[in-house]
Amino acid sequence: LKDVENLDINVFYSGREESTAVYLQKGISANLVTVNSAQFSQEADLESQATFDLSLEKFSGEANVFKLMVLNLPHQITYEFVDPQTQARLSQIKFTEGVTSMQLSLRLYLPKNADAEVVMDQSIEFFALAMDSTQEEQLREVMESGTKITKENIEDLRLGHVRLELIPRGVGRIEVQAVNLYHEIKAGENVKMDVRIRNSGTRRLNNIRIYTDLPINWRSEVEPDLIPLLEQNKEDVVTIEFIPPLEVSVGDYEPRIRTECIADNRRVESEDKIVRIHISAKTNVVGITLLIVLLIGLLVGIVIFGSQ
Repeated sequence: LKDVENLDINVFYSGREESTAVYLQKGISANLVTVNSAQFSQEADLESQATFDLSLEKFSGEANVFKLMVLNLPHQITYEFVDPQTQARLSQIKFTEGVTSMQLSLRLYLPKNADAEVVMDQSIEFFALAMDSTQEEQLREVMESGTKITKENIEDLRLGHVRLELIPRGVGRIEVQAVNLYHEIKAGENVKMDVRIRNSGTRRLNNIRIYTDLPINWRSEVEPDLIPLLEQNKEDVVTIEFIPPLEVSVGDYEPRIRTECIADNRRVESEDKIVRIHISAKTNVVGITLLIVLLIGLLVGIVIFGSQ
């Protein structure tokens, strides 16, 4: 259904066809705007946004300016109507002469955390409205009376509306934190360090596996190497020991700490941590001791022969 200036009526009877042109005139009894959305039900992660594409069409009436509003949306979720062409934020729209349809976008911004009103995996039903000034006043009166606005109230007021649905989803995010990622050791020594595995997302993490990517012939020990679950904003400590080979060469090495886990049956990507280890030559204690003894003997000899 849409407004047209004229139409043709074709009639078939007794083997004949007749066509009659009919010219139409808009009524002024009501100001009606229809609102539709092909993406009326969407999922969105917390701390992200969802965009609903809206199609508005003006059917009849004298009013050309219509107020835009959203009803029954939790206050933690903010919204804005946007012109998809100019990206201008709108609170009202105007149908100019000869224009009967318009495209808009409704953007919703979700909070970082879930609560009693924004519950993960539970749908939130709300309405996007378009109304003239008279209809807006009538709606305000109903809202001020304390009556909960329902679909029946909206239809009784003949407001342009569309019912939309949003399902908040949590997002998994994992962080690996360490006090020091640079270590200096001597050949024959190991590096033992603690790292904190933190759930910085908005959904529980499951089956967190910690493993290392090592230089050739190196070994590592991770305790524990598997964390069954980690709730939101919680952390756990993992001990990692890097063990170089016995004949390791002097120089710099960069083993990596990797993690992988699952949140809501989806794999969570994580950033690798690079540990830089500098290995210097082992100190020759015996040689240094002999050198010191020789130096002391040389000094004693100089003193004795110098005094004669």
